[in-house]
Amino acid sequence: MKKVGLASDHAGFELKEFVKTWLTEKGYPCKDFGTYSTESCDYADYAHPLALAIEAGECGPGVAICGSGEGISMTLNKHQGIRAALCWIPEIAHLSRQHNDANVLVMPGRFIDHEMAEKILDELGNETDKYKYKFSLVRCVDATVSGQFNEEEWKFVPNVEKDTTCNLFFVNSTYEVTLTVTNGKADDNNPKYIEREKDGEFKIIPSEGYKFSEVQCSDEKSATWNEQNNTLTINAIMKNVACKVVFTVKELKMDVTVVNGKGNTTETAKYGESVSAIVEPNEGFQKGELSCTNDQVADFKDNKITISKLTDNTKCTLTFIEKPVKKYSIKITTLPDTISIIKGSKENTIEEGKTGEFMLKGTSDNIKPSIKCSVEPSKAENTTEGYKYTFLNVTKDITCEVTAVAE
Repeated sequence: MKKVGLASDHAGFELKEFVKTWLTEKGYPCKDFGTYSTESCDYADYAHPLALAIEAGECGPGVAICGSGEGISMTLNKHQGIRAALCWIPEIAHLSRQHNDANVLVMPGRFIDHEMAEKILDELGNETDKYKYKFSLVRCVDATVSGQFNEEEWKFVPNVEKDTTCNLFFVNSTYEVTLTVTNGKADDNNPKYIEREKDGEFKIIPSEGYKFSEVQCSDEKSATWNEQNNTLTINAIMKNVACKVVFTVKELKMDVTVVNGKGNTTETAKYGESVSAIVEPNEGFQKGELSCTNDQVADFKDNKITISKLTDNTKCTLTFIEKPVKKYSIKITTLPDTISIIKGSKENTIEEGKTGEFMLKGTSDNIKPSIKCSVEPSKAENTTEGYKYTFLNVTKDITCEVTAVAE
């Protein structure tokens, strides 16, 4: 199936783009030789490549546009195989095809609007309809008659010269493929026109946070989805096809690993939702480092890891570290020579919350210690070994003054 060749200069660019859209929507494949913007240019630079392509049989028919249509028409007609006709009303387009076998339609871009261009193109469409169909077979009343169908000239040439009746059968050479996409967008032309028995391929971009779910095509036509490049392929198209493609919101995971604690788990949530996991440190440990993969940001509060908006599968690792132990001193600042320390020392180091104690004894039986401390002892006992002073649940530094008294 030949493509319709297109060419214009800057004055015809806007109308050429309209023509290209019109042809595509009608199912005619196109080849655009330029120009590609409204920047000032010379129409000859684009008319000659179009003419050469038609002469070589690569395209046909053609549509060419400049401001008045005259210049590009004259340039095209310098080529022996080109019959360019300047048309500004549909009647002239019809006659140029019927009587002059014109193979390039030229339009004046500055003198006709889209409505008139569409009417003129309808005449081209009547001619190019033959490119929408493909010869299939011939059946003649006289079975001895056969022949060949000339695709270029659109003519059937019988093998004998005799009276008979033959029926020619044609099939569509292109088919329309239409997509309906839920939670996504087709990045290609939609509908798209595919040559007979060819595969149709569509680039479809799912909405953020969505993934492919299913595709259903008319007449149970099979289609395959490629997750890697977001491409839908419909194989060997033999008729018009309509497909519904559905994307659903992603189900994501948060895998949690806890070091020096409890709470290893896997939690799930939909894309964009919040997800949490309860964890617990071992005794004597507190929060240390929390990190999550795939750029997910997590908070830790009240023994709970939370990602407020989950946008990807992630693995979070929370490492609890040992709590720093506070230590306090129980210090004897004054100690007479007549009093001895028989347990402990003049300065005792005690972990926070622990119990501290020391024991004193006079150097003779008639001397006993008397103490005055910044924190009263929890217990003061007279034992057979000596006088024992106990401080429970130490939470601050303690100083004690010791004096000797006679019994």
